[in-house]
Amino acid sequence: MSLQSSQTKQNRVAAIQTQALSKHYLSNGEIVPVLDSISFDVEKGHILAVVGKSGSGKSTLLNIISGLEAASSGTVSTNGSLAYVPQRDLLLPWRTVLENILLPTEIRNGNLVATAAQARQLLAEYGLAEFETAYPNDISGGMRQKVSLIRTLIQDADLVLFDEPFSAIDFTARLQLVKEVRSYVVFAQKAAIFVTHSIEEAIAVSDELSY
Repeated sequence: MSLQSSQTKQNRVAAIQTQALSKHYLSNGEIVPVLDSISFDVEKGHILAVVGKSGSGKSTLLNIISGLEAASSGTVSTNGSLAYVPQRDLLLPWRTVLENILLPTEIRNGNLVATAAQARQLLAEYGLAEFETAYPNDISGGMRQKVSLIRTLIQDADLVLFDEPFSAIDFTARLQLVKEVRSYVVFAQKAAIFVTHSIEEAIAVSDELSY
């Protein structure tokens, strides 16, 4: 995967920036390149969409930006708190929908009462109000992905990485969700990277498209 985009405009600070970022793996003694000298920046209030086939390094790019994986060369800089919406929802099966959403707040010893109120409002907006006491195994895959999204939004992070977050949702609903994500990022002045297989989804969500 090779990606180039415009440099940071003068007098503006990028919220997410990579410089000559590369990643390779060793397989049977051979070097297998995954990312090749990637440089881009994303400012607050903007979304960069990354489109590519499976195995092209999209998730690897997000893992490096989030610090879950090390780059082979190059640099990454982020300015602010970071949240990650993964491909899999990663909901804990022994916790209810609401309890899963509140987990990050519990870990941070945050205000559970205020967060629960915000969570219930978002659950209602996404058509999940009646499922707050349900367990992950009792709801559909699309519902689980919406819960995962709500759990991320409730954290109010400065930077948000989306790794194909709506793959289990039908096409029409998926486009509506990506438009809502775009509105959230612009209104709240977040910076985001959105990985997807879908050109339509990428166009709906992004300011800039790379593949």
